[in-house]
Amino acid sequence: MTAALTLRAARPTDAAFVWQCRQDLAGSVGLPGGQDSGGYAAHQAWMTAALADPHRLFLIPERADDRLGYVRIERDTAQQAWRASLCITGAAQGRGTGRQTLQAACDLARTSGFTPIFADIHTENAASLAVFARCGFTPAGAAPGLPGYVRHWLFKDVETTKDA
Repeated sequence: MTAALTLRAARPTDAAFVWQCRQDLAGSVGLPGGQDSGGYAAHQAWMTAALADPHRLFLIPERADDRLGYVRIERDTAQQAWRASLCITGAAQGRGTGRQTLQAACDLARTSGFTPIFADIHTENAASLAVFARCGFTPAGAAPGLPGYVRHWLFKDVETTKDA
């Protein structure tokens, strides 16, 4: 029997794990270019600030004390909404971990008043597109400033456009 998936708040001791998850995405369609410039010291400073931000859920999914990735839901004041970001380790992919993690995080976000939520997903990232769709996100057109990415919304009435 597989252990249940749990979510816990990220901690400073997760910095190296989150860094490695992001490095594993570098150059893939999962991570928009330029998001990890500055090296590990900059990452640690960013993570310290992220963990102190009351307008951010930063969660680590675990199964039997094994970290499986991370999910963030953070305030985007320009969009007057909350941006979701999901990263699941390669070893945990293909087992429903992404869907379970995202669904639990979105449920927590909704009960915390963190809505509406959006995610910008690359059109070639089939796994993320499927996970976000299974969790109820609706495509709503091109993501501003991110060629090849489509914006998806949850907890918001949206009209889909032809380029979604």
